[in-house]
Amino acid sequence: ERYRSFLWVSIQTDIFHPSVSEINLLASHMVPSVFRTVMTSTWCSLVSAMETLVLAVSGWWRPLTGREGRIISQLLDAGIAWFHSDGEGLPMEDLRSVASRLMELLELHAKPVSAIELKYNDLWVQHGGKEELRRQRDAPPSGW
Repeated sequence: ERYRSFLWVSIQTDIFHPSVSEINLLASHMVPSVFRTVMTSTWCSLVSAMETLVLAVSGWWRPLTGREGRIISQLLDAGIAWFHSDGEGLPMEDLRSVASRLMELLELHAKPVSAIELKYNDLWVQHGGKEELRRQRDAPPSGW
């Protein structure tokens, strides 16, 4: 609950909206490669923390509600904008690449279970599921 409250406050207070000049100031005090490494590492850590919230890996956390999923999605969008900083920060492709799994998780989180089951079955068939079904059907019963 404490983490979810933090996410809500973060979005409400525009925590990810510093000016481009603030990013430039930070960059001016670091070697460019170090600046990029620090920004990339920070972005990866933030995305990892958001994935943990979405997946609810700890046993005492409950799954996210739809509202909480939307809040994390808004936080992700704000983070991408902040770390990109109108082109002064990390490249947009890098940010989206790191966040791609989280974006997929949020997309799946918003779908009903029946849609996820249908997608799973389609993927299973596309990736050899038909052959597996045929082998299971034609195989002799176990113990023969």
